[in-house]
Amino acid sequence: ELSQLAEEAEADEDRRELFDELNHLIDTQLSPSDREILSLHYGENLTYAETAEALGLSSAFVNKRVTRSLATLRKKLQNR
Repeated sequence: ELSQLAEEAEADEDRRELFDELNHLIDTQLSPSDREILSLHYGENLTYAETAEALGLSSAFVNKRVTRSLATLRKKLQNR
């Protein structure tokens, strides 16, 4: 029981560190427009079409920027 709690606490700490690192990468490695797109799509749970409409962009452009932003973040996380 105690070892299971310790393992869960360690996993929680790992998740917090990853979350903090991901937020730092978003703030430092993505453009303000890409941050806004991700914020609307993931933070506000908007579809690509809804995000595009809110920003006056095409859905294809939003899809492309989300895909590129995620690839950038994935690459930075893998190289840490």
